[in-house]
Amino acid sequence: MDQDTQPLPTDVIRVLATENPRRYGTKSYRRFECYTGGMTVSEYEEEVRQQLGEAEARKCLNDLKWDSDRDRSIIRLERNGKPIELSIPTWLQHPWWAAEPS
Repeated sequence: MDQDTQPLPTDVIRVLATENPRRYGTKSYRRFECYTGGMTVSEYEEEVRQQLGEAEARKCLNDLKWDSDRDRSIIRLERNGKPIELSIPTWLQHPWWAAEPS
């Protein structure tokens, strides 16, 4: 897999999850519901913008990075017909709840 830092507007999203892995009723659940297999990154952003507004559309790139992470395999991003792997920033790899002491 190629590695990159940002998805391109023309990258294609392939949904791998059979059901929405997000907690029902949350905004992240609603953003996930906007995925359609075979849509481009720009189409995903526009769908989120139409359904949930501009503030939620600004979260799309982080969603794509999080959801395409190899450990999650919720979606796969493809560029020119080939899977790509995005480098995930540390703050996005380790959610705040994982870092809190027990």
